[in-house]
Amino acid sequence: MKRLAVLLLVLGLTGCAGLSELESINSLGTNEIVLTGRIELDPPLRQEEQELLALGSGRYRNKLMLVVGEDYINLNEPGFDALRNSAAVTLGEDFHIRVARHDQLILSGGIILMGADSRGRTDYMRLPGKARFNVNTDDEAVYIGTIVFHRDHYNGITGIDIIDEHHIAQRTFRNTFGGTLRSRKASLENLQD
Repeated sequence: MKRLAVLLLVLGLTGCAGLSELESINSLGTNEIVLTGRIELDPPLRQEEQELLALGSGRYRNKLMLVVGEDYINLNEPGFDALRNSAAVTLGEDFHIRVARHDQLILSGGIILMGADSRGRTDYMRLPGKARFNVNTDDEAVYIGTIVFHRDHYNGITGIDIIDEHHIAQRTFRNTFGGTLRSRKASLENLQD
């Protein structure tokens, strides 16, 4: 738990994460793909639920540190692998993340900073993942869907839905970035313990 607090403090002070949003199609490296989708909470976060009082922590309001990479990362004991394989995405909005190309990628889950104060105390909500998807050699972009995490009053996750809005996401992607880059819909496969 202390390790996560330090990790979030580093994120807050430096504003860095290992993965970044796609700025233009031309910025995509030859060994990278675009991971696209959307993460939603049901019910959505209310502003007063996040008590972000520490210096720099406000930039994580309504954000999720999405962790995805070649290997599974246990978010119960995250280290700098989580930092290196994460991107800050806005809840309820489409994301387009540059990710290193591998034959398969694993969505380890996400972390939402719920509270941070000047004394270093933090509170967070973990969103489960542990889902694998394949990347084809000709893929330029992979769409993972709109993943809806249903939660209770204590921020426990009570269910997960994956909604296919690929046709809408593809249109939005083209309107935002132009060009002919096409995304393929990936099938998420749950990894067993």
